Amino acid sequence: FDDDSDTIVDYIWLATGCENTIDKYPVLDNLRKALPIDTVNGLPVLSEDLSWSSSESADEGEWKQLARKRIWCMGALAGLQLGADALNIVGARHGAVKIANAIRCEMDGLSC
Repeated sequence: FDDDSDTIVDYIWLATGCENTIDKYPVLDNLRKALPIDTVNGLPVLSEDLSWSSSESADEGEWKQLARKRIWCMGALAGLQLGADALNIVGARHGAVKIANAIRCEMDGLSC
């Protein structure tokens, strides 16, 4: 310890992380009203390319379908798709590659 004392312990428990749910981001409230999204344990169910998906998007207007393709999430909100790495540099890179590929496909007019 800082005071040069010591102690004997049997276990050290290292607990990291925090409670992350979409409800913790009030800035997304209006988006969620306009473009509802399914959630699992408070995390949004994104598309494979991390875009704002919905199981009911086929019934939506064209602008909503286009908006869903052009809104992506990374970090904690991509936890279901990126797994445990969602909050670290590996997850950031993985997410960035997915999103960059989606943008490239859109720019090239491809359906990837």
